[in-house]
This record gives sequence, C-alpha cells and structure tokens, in this order.
Amino acid sequence: MARLIHLNGLSRTGKSTLARRYADEHPGTLALDLDVLTGLIGGWKENFFEALEIARGHGRDMAARHLRDGHDVILPQLVTVHDRDPDPAFEAVAVATGATY
Repeated sequence: MARLIHLNGLSRTGKSTLARRYADEHPGTLALDLDVLTGLIGGWKENFFEALEIARGHGRDMAARHLRDGHDVILPQLVTVHDRDPDPAFEAVAVATGATY
C-alpha cells in the first residue's frame, strides 16, 4: 500500500534533505518539496504565499497521481499555527487514493 509521509518541523532542520535521502533509498518514492515547486512559479519572490497556494494545488495533483500508481510520496513541509493544520487536502488525497497518511 502506498504511503504519503508528511515531514513537519522547524525551518532548516533537514526535512528536505531527509526526504531526498528517503526517496534515494526507496525507489519510486516522490520527494515532493513544495518550496521547490513554489520557486518554479513566476513572481514567487514578490508574492510567496500566492505562489505557495498554487504550488500546493500542483503538489496535491502530483501526489494523487503518484499514490494512485502505487508509489510512496514524502512531503517535507513546515506547518505552523498560522497555516492550516497539516494541509488536510493532502490527507484527503491519501484517503481518496487508498494510501495511508
């Protein structure tokens, strides 16, 4: 059964590094770094939070496809009290695709 693994933690503690390492050691796993996706959206420096919301949408779509194909997804994402709870839409993606969260 595919898994969506959400790594939450303080900035600069190695979440992305750990996610890449996990993916390297588990072939087929997608290390889904929303910060990387955000940086691919034009204007992200001027309006980070708007770009992040766009990236979250793309990330959910990518995660759903990968999980449906039977592969794990590891998501390094800082979630604070100012954010939504660990983006419930990602948990919903896992449930909808029959994966664990």
